[in-house]
Amino acid sequence: DEGGEAASSSSSAVDVAACAWGDETQISRVGKRDVVVCSDVLYGHRADVARALARTMRALVKDDGVCLVAYFSREKLMHDLAFFEECGALFRDPTHLTVAGVAEEDKEDLWFFEYRPK
Repeated sequence: DEGGEAASSSSSAVDVAACAWGDETQISRVGKRDVVVCSDVLYGHRADVARALARTMRALVKDDGVCLVAYFSREKLMHDLAFFEECGALFRDPTHLTVAGVAEEDKEDLWFFEYRPK
């Protein structure tokens, strides 16, 4: 800007909290968030565990917030399908993101999604 000052004087704070999937006590403790990040958390879990992750994401994200999910298939996509089906019920269609710096040999198996609540 002309005065050489920052365009916005607001500051942003980042608060990070772990939360066990499906644990209502922890979900309540953590509360609603603008952004929920899940990275490298699916490993062919049982369907009920995978669905608990999706429900926990939805419980934590504000209605106008976003969940960012990094997923590496590890040839277990069919085992993780319950997670994606549950996300389909709880969130709008995801935006598939591309991220710079991913090794060429991993591009096919490393997926980045942005989920927004329905």
